[in-house]
Amino acid sequence: MNFTENKNLKKEKIGQEAYVFNNFIDDFYSVITILVIVIVSVIAYFFLINPRYRQAEQTISSARKSINKEMDGVATYIGVLTKFRNEYDDISESDIGKIDDIIGTASGSVAIYRADLLINFRDFFANNDYKLTSLTVATSEAKVVSSKSKTKAPSSNQLPDGIMEATLEVTVEELNYEKFKNLLVLLESKARIVDVQSFECDENISTCTLGLKTYYFDNLKNAK
Repeated sequence: MNFTENKNLKKEKIGQEAYVFNNFIDDFYSVITILVIVIVSVIAYFFLINPRYRQAEQTISSARKSINKEMDGVATYIGVLTKFRNEYDDISESDIGKIDDIIGTASGSVAIYRADLLINFRDFFANNDYKLTSLTVATSEAKVVSSKSKTKAPSSNQLPDGIMEATLEVTVEELNYEKFKNLLVLLESKARIVDVQSFECDENISTCTLGLKTYYFDNLKNAK
């Protein structure tokens, strides 16, 4: 049986239309295969590969922006630290001495809070060779200026928010007129604000009791 007879026999078995379609498939099989592969690839690109690529691209871009923002923050922080360091280096020895007097670094105690007033004033009298025999501290809840109150001007006895008033009573012995006068000068020139409210001395000015007023930072209130 030759090739022509096989074709005729096949045509008789499957019919004319099916035979034509079968021949079409046989003739264009490779073309159809390539076309199907191309179509599937295009569909996969637009509905799978491209969306994933765009998503990855956005994720990378967002990560880069976040990193750049953090780097800018670090650079700003370093700039602030550098500025702080330069300003610190520019402080004169005289100003450092004033700061030491205010915060009491020599005694190892910060003197801007209420709990440190006793230590700071005790050291003040001892460092200036005055015999301190008693020291008491009384605090009062002074009214503060509220930032929300705009209709009424603050009175002269109002203090900034967080600043409290303290009254001290000190008794100093082994004085004379010159030492007492020098003590008043030292209190007046003290970097920490100290107001002498009253004083009472014996007739020889050997023992004096002074009423002082100073101020401190209410750290408990502002720690919230």
